[in-house]
Amino acid sequence: MTYVIKQMSRLTAKAITKKELFKDFNRQLKLGENQAAVLKAITETCDSCRPLNPIMCVESCPIWALKRKYRAAFEDLAEKPSLMDLLRLSKNERRLQILKRLNEKPSTLQELREHLENAGYSHSMDTLRHHYIQPLADVSFIEKQNGVYTITIKGKSIFNLLTTSEITKLSTHSQGYDEKILKNLLSGPKAYEDMRDVVPNGALRRSLRRLQKNNFLVKPTLTGRIFYFTTKKRPTRKLSPTEMKIFKALPPEGLSAKDLSEKVGISMRRVYKYLKRLKYKRHVRKEEKTAVYKLTDAGKRLTQSIKLAYNLIQT
Repeated sequence: MTYVIKQMSRLTAKAITKKELFKDFNRQLKLGENQAAVLKAITETCDSCRPLNPIMCVESCPIWALKRKYRAAFEDLAEKPSLMDLLRLSKNERRLQILKRLNEKPSTLQELREHLENAGYSHSMDTLRHHYIQPLADVSFIEKQNGVYTITIKGKSIFNLLTTSEITKLSTHSQGYDEKILKNLLSGPKAYEDMRDVVPNGALRRSLRRLQKNNFLVKPTLTGRIFYFTTKKRPTRKLSPTEMKIFKALPPEGLSAKDLSEKVGISMRRVYKYLKRLKYKRHVRKEEKTAVYKLTDAGKRLTQSIKLAYNLIQT
């Protein structure tokens, strides 16, 4: 009996969660937000669900109903590669050579083979067709008519994007975390803590290091530094001349004790002494500033290229 009660409690909690997820998913789809991302989130939710009976999905799950409503969109999504799929596909030098050749002029299989041989790559006709040409055709980058291969408009756009931007510097092993960070920073600088909701903590550090190494983002050296701020525009208590001097020296954005000492020409020991007094009188507060990451110009250009790549994938 206890087991049944526990199971019912678990199912009730899951049902409540699903109702909330349904409302959120439905709202995003109606607002026309990134449909592919929402549909993928729905799919991941269903994949992680463990119902006691599959019939429960059909009869009572609101998310299942949402999947049925957007069935055509799900089928369309299954045929479209992700950005990581695109990078894995296109970063292959042989496929880039094929796109390069077809971008110049239509070619037969034999002509493509000869082009690759001139570039230093030798393959049989069968290997060339199945391992390098067919994957490009599967994502509509190229097409074949009467034995002649041509590059599509999408393929031409992707090729131009790959050869004129730094998008190929993105890691294909980051599970998409690198581009999530870049898109998150496009709206403005973010502290490390703010990005934990976007990327898991362990992967976040690795992705940030990769992006910094490639000069796509920068981080000011503020980690662990204590900054002091004024709490009121005008002191309501009597201050000594030195206390007033320190109070007036604090800018709205705050200042570290070291910088404050240099600014007012007082030793660090005395600065701490007067800051302690001002803090006691509630005219000064302190807080620890963490590193804030922001995009470089190269990072902004790369993020715009990523957005363009997503648009090309969805067309």
